[in-house]
Amino acid sequence: MSDSSQLVASVIRAVRRHPRFAEFANDPVAGGDQDIEKTKLKSLEEILGALLSELRFRNAVRIQVDFIRDEPTPVEFATLSENSLGPDRFEFGVDGFRILGGSQTRYFLPGDAFVKSVLGLSQLRQAVQRLAPGEEFSSLKFFRFRSQSFLRFEDRWIPLYRGTPVLGERVSAEDLFLRARAAIERVVRTQDRSGQFEYYYDAKTDSQVNHEHPTRDPVTNPFYNFVRHCGGILTLLFYEAVTRDGRLAENMPRDAGSLVHRAVVAAIECYLKTLVEYDTASGLRAAYAVDNQKGKLGGSGLGLYSLTLFQHLFGDNRYEAAARKLANHLVAEIQESGEFRYYHTYLDRQVTLDENPQLFSFYYPGEAIIGLAGYLKHVCRSDAERTLITERLQRALRFLIFERPKKYPQHFAPLPSDSWLMMGIDELWDLPEFQRAENLQFVFADADAMCDHQYTPKNSLFSDDIGSFFYHYGDHPYPDGARAEGLTSAYRLAIRVGDAARQRRYFQSLARVAWACLHLCNTRESLYSVPNPHHAYGSIRFKFTRQWVRVDTTEHVASFFLRFLPSFVSEAASRLATCDSRQRE
Repeated sequence: MSDSSQLVASVIRAVRRHPRFAEFANDPVAGGDQDIEKTKLKSLEEILGALLSELRFRNAVRIQVDFIRDEPTPVEFATLSENSLGPDRFEFGVDGFRILGGSQTRYFLPGDAFVKSVLGLSQLRQAVQRLAPGEEFSSLKFFRFRSQSFLRFEDRWIPLYRGTPVLGERVSAEDLFLRARAAIERVVRTQDRSGQFEYYYDAKTDSQVNHEHPTRDPVTNPFYNFVRHCGGILTLLFYEAVTRDGRLAENMPRDAGSLVHRAVVAAIECYLKTLVEYDTASGLRAAYAVDNQKGKLGGSGLGLYSLTLFQHLFGDNRYEAAARKLANHLVAEIQESGEFRYYHTYLDRQVTLDENPQLFSFYYPGEAIIGLAGYLKHVCRSDAERTLITERLQRALRFLIFERPKKYPQHFAPLPSDSWLMMGIDELWDLPEFQRAENLQFVFADADAMCDHQYTPKNSLFSDDIGSFFYHYGDHPYPDGARAEGLTSAYRLAIRVGDAARQRRYFQSLARVAWACLHLCNTRESLYSVPNPHHAYGSIRFKFTRQWVRVDTTEHVASFFLRFLPSFVSEAASRLATCDSRQRE
C-alpha cells in the first residue's frame, strides 16, 4: 500500500473510532431539532479535530470529508430536472448520488459537480457512467442526498458548499479589490509575446482546448476573438483608473502600474494589426477591425473605447490617428434610420444593407456607442466633427430605444442584457446634449428589470444564490459580471440625477451580485482539485460548477469590481463598513 493510501486509511479508521461517530445516525436526541443540530455540529468539530491530529504530513495531501447526515432517498434519474421547483430538481453542486450497481456502491458527491466541471443532466449522466464503466446505465439505482463538506487546506479545515469554500455573508472593498488585482495579475501573466491574452483555459484538464472549438489545436490553430481582446484591454485600463482614485489610495497601492501599462501597449499594438483602412462615402479615411474574417461593429467600437481611455489616462496621444479612423468608420455605419450595420464584412465579403437584419447583433451597437462616447469626451477637437458625431449618435440612440424592440422583438429576454448600451449612455451623460429623459429611462428600466430577476434573501432557493440573476425564477443561479457592469452605470446615473430610491435599490443589488461573483473567483483555496493551481489562480469562472475560464469571463467580473469599487467605498463609508449580502430590503 502506498504512503497516500495508508494515510487515507488511517484517516478513515480515526473517524470510525471516534466515540461520537454514531451520533450522525437519525436517532432522536432529546431537546428537539435545535439541540440535534447543535449536537451534530459539535460532533463534526470533534471528528474533524481528530482527523487533523491523525494527519502527519499536513501539507502533503488535500483531504475532503463529506458527512451525509440524512439517509439518501431513492430517485429516478430519468425524471430529474435542472430548473424544477419541485422534488424532482437536481441542484448541481448541492445534490449528490449514492449509486448502486452490480455489487458495488459508488458516490457522486455534491462537490463533484465543481471538481468534475459538471453542469447539465447530460454531463451528469456521463460523469456517472465514468464511475460505473461496463454497467448498463438503466441498471443503476440512484439515491439522492446532501452533505456537509470540509476541505483540509494547509493546517485548517475549510467548509465547502457547492464544492467551493464558504464565503462570509458580508462584502468588503478589500474582497473586491484583492480578487480584481489577482485577475489583473493573471491577465498580464498569461499575455503572450504577440500581445494576445490567454483566450481559454480549462483548469480541470490544465488545457487550452476550447470546448466550443474542440477540434482546433490551441497551439497550431488557436481560436481568438478580438472583441473580447478589447475587453481585456479595458479591464487593465479600469484597474489603472481605480488605483489612481484618491478614495482607494490608502489600501490599494499602484504596485502593478508599470506592468499594466506595458501589457496595455502590447495589447493595443496587437489590436491595431487587425485594422483595415478605407475611405468612406464622404471621403474620410476610416478603419475597421477584422476578426475571424469578419468586420464586426463591436470590435471597432471597443477598440476605439480602449484607445480613447488610454489617451485619457496616460496623456499619450500616440493612437489618436487610429482612433479618428475608427470613429469615422463607426459614424459611417449608422444608417439614415439610426440602425447600425452590424458587420462591415462577413467572411471577407462586403455586407449589404439588405443583409443587415439577418446578421443582427444585440451587443455591437452598445459597444459602438461607448466607443464614440469616449472619442467625444477624450479625443475629438473639431467642432464640425463633434456636431456630426452628436447628430448621428442621437439618431442611433433613438433607434435603439424606440425602434429596435419593435423590429427585433425575438431578441429580447425577460432579463435585460445590453450592458454596453447602459454604459455608453452613462459615458454620454457627461455631455449636456445627451442628458435626455428617454436615455435615462432606458437605463433605469433595464436596471429595474435586472433587480426584479435577481435572487435575494426573500426568494433564494439555496444559500449561495443570493445576488445571482435568473431569466425565469427557479433557473440555475447566474452570477453575471457583464450585467453588473450595466447595473453599475445605472447606479451612477441614479446618483447624478438625485434618484435616492433607485440609488439605494441598485447599491443593494450590486453588493449582492458582487458577493455572488466572488464565488466564481479562483482562489488558492478553491483550486484544491486542479492539476495546475498556479496557472489557474486569479482566473474567474463563468458558472458555479464550471472549471473552464475565458478571457471575457475573467474581465467582466474584474471590470465590474473595479468600476463599482469607488462607489462602494463612498457608499459603504457613509452607511455600512461592509455590505451584508443578506440584508433585507
